[in-house]
Amino acid sequence: MERYNLSAGSASAPIAPSAPTNKFFTVGNPGGGTPATIPGEWWFHMLTEEIRAVIIEGGLTPDHTVLTQLRDAIKNIVKGGDYKDSVRVASTTAINLAAPGANIDGVAMVAGDRFLEKDNATLANRGIYIWNGAAVPATRALDSDTGAELNGGAIIPVTEGTVNADTNWQITNDGVVVIGTTGLTFACIETKLFTGTNQSLATNGYQKFPGGLIIQWGTDTFAAGTPANKAATLPITYPTSLLMAIGVDRTIGAQTTVSLSWRPDLSSTSQATFSTADGTTTGIFSFVTIGY
Repeated sequence: MERYNLSAGSASAPIAPSAPTNKFFTVGNPGGGTPATIPGEWWFHMLTEEIRAVIIEGGLTPDHTVLTQLRDAIKNIVKGGDYKDSVRVASTTAINLAAPGANIDGVAMVAGDRFLEKDNATLANRGIYIWNGAAVPATRALDSDTGAELNGGAIIPVTEGTVNADTNWQITNDGVVVIGTTGLTFACIETKLFTGTNQSLATNGYQKFPGGLIIQWGTDTFAAGTPANKAATLPITYPTSLLMAIGVDRTIGAQTTVSLSWRPDLSSTSQATFSTADGTTTGIFSFVTIGY
């Protein structure tokens, strides 16, 4: 959105009328001698400047080649930030942009999907891209292929992914961004941390954190009598590794206190195994695990 920019335009703004009539538009009636409404230069000026004011307030620079600036500015103002249209997924490691593969962050991609490449070793190659096929070069999204569109402070929401679902990533660059030249850096400014697929507050549940860390918890039972190894199934599978686990006896009743020791050698990304000993009756234990 920008002012009229052809040679017939005026170099100065029109003068406001002293007494607006505040009437409504009409197509006129030639047979009855009523002419059609001519808006006039001031009406066009008011409309243009009102729209430009919203665009500028929304943190954008008016550009006559971009036809979505009013929409984007309103979104920025309502959300309280310079938000771009969301992407389906975001990278967790560098993506080969010449052949991005069929899946990104655990999601099977479909032609036309938007994704954020934030981990490329060549920082100038980072940005918002369109997935065109597993072995087909990705192309930059048209709403993010200039510095005016993908500027410092811009925020990109991510909707899906094993690691990055429901996260927001902000460009931390200062100054002018030149797409393909300026190295872009990103930081997670999580705003949906405690909602959606990032958590489950069930008895056996989990909480995901920015950067990939996941805490899980739950309860399970152990057998009485002889020492044994008990594998507790985790609410979700850790994408990479189980780092640690703690188990605590919570059985109420007459029995000997149970000793629970984590066995990392017998554990996996989907279960935490504990050695149990000293219990005289079948009991219940709680566990907490940390991984990523």
